[in-house]
Amino acid sequence: MRRRVPEVTTYVLVPGACHGGWWYQPLVDRLAAAGHAAVAVTPVGLDPDAAALERCVSLDDHVEQATAAMLATPADQDEQAADGRDVVLVGHSYGGSIISGVADRAPQRVRALVYLDAFVPENGDSAWSMTNDEERAWYIQDAGRTGVAVDPLPFFDPRARPHPLGTLVQRSKLTGAWRSVPAKHYIEATGWPGESPLAASTAKVSADPEFTVHQWATGTTSCTTARPPVRLHRRPLTRPLTGSGYGTELLVCIQPRLRRVRTGRPR
Repeated sequence: MRRRVPEVTTYVLVPGACHGGWWYQPLVDRLAAAGHAAVAVTPVGLDPDAAALERCVSLDDHVEQATAAMLATPADQDEQAADGRDVVLVGHSYGGSIISGVADRAPQRVRALVYLDAFVPENGDSAWSMTNDEERAWYIQDAGRTGVAVDPLPFFDPRARPHPLGTLVQRSKLTGAWRSVPAKHYIEATGWPGESPLAASTAKVSADPEFTVHQWATGTTSCTTARPPVRLHRRPLTRPLTGSGYGTELLVCIQPRLRRVRTGRPR
């Protein structure tokens, strides 16, 4: 009898505005320790060592880059993954718009979508249209210095870079193919000091039977290092949380078998 080889999941991690792949390093380390592969994408223009933006960067640019990063990962040849869905896409904040675009272009590779306190766009939505007035004021006022990029907020990590304004105002181009991804998770950070700029997306997915919604009592920028208590809507955890920190908890939330699960609101 052939011995089954433990399944390895590939995680493609996309950060939020002004941040790079470095933001995910705590999670990358935990995933590697668990035997999984992780690719943390630094969107165009957000490398800490990069020169100032010299051209307009669009949401399309970031989606194309992240799609290429996902498709460059080796496909799982294990016959246990015969459906070909071997990638978990994780997007934080603005990164939700990116992973939706990636999943819409190549849904056949995606096992699960994880929106980490993130925008969840439909076709024609932009970060600008989905957020609140306070966030829009940041986009405009803090783009005044360069006219092309939004300066990082004062409390961001020193490695944060000015974020390309065009990516925040361009409308998403989605066919709806991303909806075919079997498992969709939304993680709400409840530690905002005021109204969350992601409140509209949170409300939308909370009413969407295709999503499982998780609530973590942490701030949005500390999700990769905090040890938040977890509350779940719609379904209990399949096993108790172990270890500490967001990385371990995320692993529990998106076990490989979740590619076969569709979770809806209890009726």
